[in-house]
Amino acid sequence: MSLVTNWRLTVTVPLPQALKSFYPRYGTRVRCVAEEALPDHINGGSNEKKRKNKVVVVGSGWAGLGAAHHLCNQGLMLLFLMEIMVLVVLKMLVLELGYWNPYRNIYSLVDELGIKPFTNWTKSAQYSEEGLEVEFPIFQDLPQLPTPLGTLLYTQFLQLPLADRLTSLPFMAAAIDFDNTDTAWRKYDSITARELFKQFGCSERFYKKVIGPLLHVGLFAPAEQCSAAATLGMLYYIILAHQKDFDAVWCRGTVREKIFEPWIDSMKAKGCEFAEGRKVTDFSLSEETGCVSAVTCGKEIYDADAVILAVGISTLQDLIKNSAVMCTREEFLKILNLNTIDVLSVKLWLDKKVNILYASNACSGFDASFGWTFFHLNAIQDEYKDNPVSIIQADFYHANELLPLKDEFIVSKAMSYLTNIINGLENCTITEKEIKRFPKSLPHFFPGSYKFMTRSPTSFPNMFMAGDWIVNRHGSWAQEKSYVSGLESANLVVDYLEQGSFAKIIPVEEDEPHIEALLGGDADDADKAVTAVPSADVNPSEDVGGSDKNVKDVEKPKGDESRLKGDDFFDGLSQLVIDDDQVVLAGLEAVAKINVPAPNPDVVGEKSDAIHTDEETEDTVSDTPLLDKRKRAPALKSPFVDFGSADVGSTPMELMSSGSQSAGDDRDFKMVTYVKGIYALNDAFADPAVSCKILS
Repeated sequence: MSLVTNWRLTVTVPLPQALKSFYPRYGTRVRCVAEEALPDHINGGSNEKKRKNKVVVVGSGWAGLGAAHHLCNQGLMLLFLMEIMVLVVLKMLVLELGYWNPYRNIYSLVDELGIKPFTNWTKSAQYSEEGLEVEFPIFQDLPQLPTPLGTLLYTQFLQLPLADRLTSLPFMAAAIDFDNTDTAWRKYDSITARELFKQFGCSERFYKKVIGPLLHVGLFAPAEQCSAAATLGMLYYIILAHQKDFDAVWCRGTVREKIFEPWIDSMKAKGCEFAEGRKVTDFSLSEETGCVSAVTCGKEIYDADAVILAVGISTLQDLIKNSAVMCTREEFLKILNLNTIDVLSVKLWLDKKVNILYASNACSGFDASFGWTFFHLNAIQDEYKDNPVSIIQADFYHANELLPLKDEFIVSKAMSYLTNIINGLENCTITEKEIKRFPKSLPHFFPGSYKFMTRSPTSFPNMFMAGDWIVNRHGSWAQEKSYVSGLESANLVVDYLEQGSFAKIIPVEEDEPHIEALLGGDADDADKAVTAVPSADVNPSEDVGGSDKNVKDVEKPKGDESRLKGDDFFDGLSQLVIDDDQVVLAGLEAVAKINVPAPNPDVVGEKSDAIHTDEETEDTVSDTPLLDKRKRAPALKSPFVDFGSADVGSTPMELMSSGSQSAGDDRDFKMVTYVKGIYALNDAFADPAVSCKILS
């Protein structure tokens, strides 16, 4: 797939040196201030001789169109003679992908375009061979609890005991520890997601029933084949950072129809001309400047002052192998080590309507090699809303075993899986089918893949990269990351050419107060002025694909070496001031019912030794402080968490309802009420009523 954009503008005054702002959670990130504060390159002297610049954008997805959108959508661009040509191969995936609550830049884009492509917020479900496992509510409609309590308490686990669910809590410490920096990626990327959950005491049932299937459809591969770093980044962004983050909407048709076509039309209205059928085959290099001077598409050559590559991994790998220019650079050769994932999409028209509880569903357990989702398109897409029969789409990820099969075998497999889930489906007949195969279409974040990835800037001064697999520090994921990376690459072009205005990139939402307190940050810092420069977070000293010479040394934690990482999460909870006593008490009433078995001292000791090792091995995450400023808590009392001292003679509800403060404690009633409720959770760990087998 390829998209080529020629952008011609006028050279004016150089860009003032950009300012940068530090975000405690995600390292050095940049975004734009109010429009009137942005340095504008097009306000140069009127007597300066004007020269046309041409930018070539290769790519046709969120990243490529995002870059092209900004480069042809600046406020004063129409003052200049513009000749913009976009050569597009619109080979879009037809997969149903959710748009989660944190996708703030995409939602801003559709508002700008004046379109309504999405459904309302929807509930969803997760199935296994044993039936319905999990029901996910619309979290923003429920009282907001501190993360991750709302996600844990409001999600309906129909077959998973509460004791198993609680074993997910210590994992929150790792999610907080992972701050999306180069150091964090190097620390966690070498181990698998399964090993990470094992180290943090996740139960086998929770891993098999919940987290494994979620990763299989979130990172498109089995957890045993997923990088722990990618797992932490994805889960924190989409699920754990805030209770409402897992709320999702869906496109009311194909993405091409509902979003990309109106988007392209808006660029055409500004002078863009679109043509299909071009494929980039190589580049020309200026020996004098070391810059890419032209893009070759077969027999056609397009001069370029700057180039943005916004394509998938497999497309780029094919280009690298056939490019005499790119194969001379180590950063591009390393990309050949990256892997991709096959996807299969099956759409089935039935002969009647069937009752399907939820429009979107994740599934697991039918085959360990692939994960899959299915959707009731009548409830999602406008085209099928009033259809008298049901239309179901099932998308299979990591589907390398399925792609070679004949269509009739694929349909038979899909129907056998769906029949185990949807009541009445066994009495239906398929009247029409549509099967699409997408080999090597999605990135595979396998353990150790980070060192082969690249950032937006390249060793060619005027070539930049964009896509959901490109390294950046924004903190977003999936479609949002693709779009943001496109804007970042466009900003780098603006900076390089000293021409035009920077795109305003909305940062991820700030951490909740108790997480901020744990990290030692100031929540008010997020309200301070931020910058208006290319949001690529480029640090020349960082070398993703090189050696570890730039990895920062992190001091080992001091104090009691028997403490586990999970303790620090609850240290942060104790810093939180709650605004609504009734909401807190309602949540804690559910917490009070928790029953967790007493720990096996031998297992706890082994677990502690495994985490607190002096030597970091390939399969073990070394125990380092979350940040140097983090708070330390008293010694460990349970296998997972430490809440300090609790009045073991009081019942959980007495602890939650008590408003008295201990001597010397200057925290107000609301905080004490909350913290004492958490103490009740600690007491519950001593109840041997329920057995819970930890992942091994």
